[in-house]
Amino acid sequence: MILLAKASVPPDPVAGWALVAAAGALALFFVVRPGIFARLAFERVDPRPAALYRIAFGLVVLWAVVDLLPWAKLLFTDEGIYLPSQARRSFGGRLDRLWDPVEGFEGPAGLLRALATRGSILHLRADPPFVYAVFAAAIAALVAMIAGFRTRIATFLAWWLVEQIYRYTPIFYNGGDLVVRIFLFLGVFTDWGRAYGIDAWRARRRAILEGDGRIPPLQRIPAWPLRLAMLQLTIIYTATGWLKSGATWWNGTALYYALSLDHFARWPMSPLAAWGQRLGVLPVATWLVHFWEMLFPLALVGAALRGYLRWQGAGLWPRAGRLRRWSGRALALAACALAGWAAGRAVPAYLPPHVADLGPDRLALRGAFGAAGAVLGAGLYAALVGLAVARPRAARLLGDRVLGVGPWLGFGLAMHAGIDLLMNVGVFPEVMVATYLAWLGGRHVDAWWRFVGTRRAPPRAEDGFVRRLLTLPVRLARRTPQAAYTVAVAADPVAGRRAALLRCFDVAGRLRFVEDDASPAGRVEVRDPSGRALDPAATGRALARLLPGLWPLLPLAWIPAVGRRIAARFLAATVRADVPAPLQPEP
Repeated sequence: MILLAKASVPPDPVAGWALVAAAGALALFFVVRPGIFARLAFERVDPRPAALYRIAFGLVVLWAVVDLLPWAKLLFTDEGIYLPSQARRSFGGRLDRLWDPVEGFEGPAGLLRALATRGSILHLRADPPFVYAVFAAAIAALVAMIAGFRTRIATFLAWWLVEQIYRYTPIFYNGGDLVVRIFLFLGVFTDWGRAYGIDAWRARRRAILEGDGRIPPLQRIPAWPLRLAMLQLTIIYTATGWLKSGATWWNGTALYYALSLDHFARWPMSPLAAWGQRLGVLPVATWLVHFWEMLFPLALVGAALRGYLRWQGAGLWPRAGRLRRWSGRALALAACALAGWAAGRAVPAYLPPHVADLGPDRLALRGAFGAAGAVLGAGLYAALVGLAVARPRAARLLGDRVLGVGPWLGFGLAMHAGIDLLMNVGVFPEVMVATYLAWLGGRHVDAWWRFVGTRRAPPRAEDGFVRRLLTLPVRLARRTPQAAYTVAVAADPVAGRRAALLRCFDVAGRLRFVEDDASPAGRVEVRDPSGRALDPAATGRALARLLPGLWPLLPLAWIPAVGRRIAARFLAATVRADVPAPLQPEP
């Protein structure tokens, strides 16, 4: 959410041109060093973070679309506040001239030109049954995208159908809706269906059944759409921070006024806001949020630093001659200096009015701050390059601990949790946090599944309530293994393939696979931590609870009789190998 107040000084168009020049210098850097651009854009990365990004972001978009359903008749149909002709004329761009209600489009060329405009299919027809059909199709496409079923097609259809809804009228928009549209469009180009989805499962199942039973590795995916998502998030936060140039952000009252607005309050917040302001909590939070957003490009700098160290350590950093190497460094230095100069010229907008309003001396003030910003930007680049070359371990520590995803995205997670708890701003907090997953790597996913597959360290029996409460953070960090379920596998190829199919779901390491020579051929038996063999219903319930890929079955698995049998049969079909036998024989 962007809170704007009157700026202390007028806008500076020169700073905008400086940013354009910085972008041009960066583009020339990639022209001089094309190997770095190829490595940055076309590197193939672990597909699991992108898959988690698909699931989390898809759930948020699904929530946003379902949340609009009660208002669909009012906002999007010809029985609501806009007739299609009015909405087409006001919000459809050239569509009102390209389409006639009687004659339709003027040939295929008119239809193609209409596809390039900002019109919606609902501008042509908006009776309630048709509008609800578009909503149903969008929901179905989003569910398929989340489940990873025909992911590329489902993602494109989800983006196109959601766009038809949003383009009809913008009167209900907030920041979250714009972020949904931007990142869903980027999702069309992201190959995020290679893990944690039906498509990925079917590909691995086919490889297991056609091979020798070994689990094939996941296919790595192109990184450039994820890099664009990271850049887009950086632009959103940075622009939001630098636009907050009013006096309320200087004196620390911006959050107080935001929480006092009845329009956004989840409950009466005025007393809490007053006490938070009086105790100094809200002023400190205001300044922290403001500077965190303004300095968010440092998170992107940290990602670049970690990427350089990783490629350099693996021997993958592109080599170049001395001329191209030093030319690239000069262009990168110029880009940082220009960006710092633009940021420095904007600093007077954040000073108290009696300091910034200097009349004829205002240009000199801007120039002084611009020069300081240019020196700071160039110095930061030179220091990082020197540190990465001379002290790689110190650079790695800086990239992980200071400029890493933990500090920067962790603060953002806490900030958006606070916004969601205290203010009603739609899906804005959730959609912003969902995009954080595009910043993660395979090691973060491994750490998460280790966390899911373990539990916090138990307290000592002699500790009292207060000591247990004080030691809780330590016990949360010191994880201990949970009781493992055992999967007894018969010593034959069919049972081995069934076990491999089941192992694909065990991403959190909750199952322990052992070979049982005494088991009948083809048998795979699940035993609880005490060693007791489970019947089919209990097996379905246990595996739905233990395996993250089967969590959607968990409500069904706890329904008596019918639900448990359905879950058990689904699991039997999931791990079926050569013969149509269930996971276990019926008791």
